[in-house]
Amino acid sequence: MIWSSETISEAPAEFRAGDVLLLPVAIAAFWTLSYQLVLVARWQAQSMVWCFAVIAVLGFFGLTRLWKKTAATPGRGYRFHPSQVLLMAMATACAITVLFIRRPNQDDIVYFHRALAQLSALDRPIFRHQTAVDMKAAAFSPVHLATSHEMLMALLGHYIGIDPLYFYQVLGHAFTAFLVPFVLYWSVRRLGLNRWAATIGALLGIGFLLVDSAGPAGFGNTAFGRMWQGKAIVWILFPPVGLSLTYRFLAQGNWSDLVWLVLLGIAGVGLSNSALYLVPAVIGCSSLAFLGVDVFEGKGDRKSTRLNS
Repeated sequence: MIWSSETISEAPAEFRAGDVLLLPVAIAAFWTLSYQLVLVARWQAQSMVWCFAVIAVLGFFGLTRLWKKTAATPGRGYRFHPSQVLLMAMATACAITVLFIRRPNQDDIVYFHRALAQLSALDRPIFRHQTAVDMKAAAFSPVHLATSHEMLMALLGHYIGIDPLYFYQVLGHAFTAFLVPFVLYWSVRRLGLNRWAATIGALLGIGFLLVDSAGPAGFGNTAFGRMWQGKAIVWILFPPVGLSLTYRFLAQGNWSDLVWLVLLGIAGVGLSNSALYLVPAVIGCSSLAFLGVDVFEGKGDRKSTRLNS
């Protein structure tokens, strides 16, 4: 055990059941690696699909072996609880709400247009320049080229047969909004609260997002107004997941959580370049906070021991 925490270290096996919510993180990380490999190697854009298939098979094979070795298989110990009905209702309400709220901005033109243009040139290498103008434009910076989210959404819409922009801004928005209550619930459960308390915590979190209107960059506007964009997903969903995984790793010392943190960082870079500093900052700051609490509590325990003796 790396960290001493009575609540987390003695948590039952059912606390791993909710880890199925982390599977999209692994998928996004594997897609990001395949996209960046094709980008750097200058292969045909359509080869991203085959690279992803290979990386995903190998990746999940390795994860399965790790999960068996560390007894951390996602979904292990799942049991239905009535609170999950309320959770599902919240998720459905969030998904329906965003169908009536949409605040596109300049990012949708600059970044998603490149993915749309790539659909007509899948037999060519991934575009590295801006395509939203009818003249030779400057290339994107490396940190912007590293993001793979827009390309994934465009390709999914293209191959499924749905308008890529509709798939990106409407279906993608509804899907990520649907996940918000589950992510909040899962994060609170990692802190050791029971299921009803975690559900109420998720409800309060959704209530805050609904009433928060501090401007275009406010949490509420970001969550319900434009969470089809990669950076909005990173800002809203990744901090609680990163904090909870860090806490659990320090408390239990299970190496699967460290792997999840690595995958979270890779997936975050694929969504937005802001994850380059946001995810490490969440992990680093939370680790320092836990270290400070542990040192403080250790001093308090030693002092009480001396007084009792």
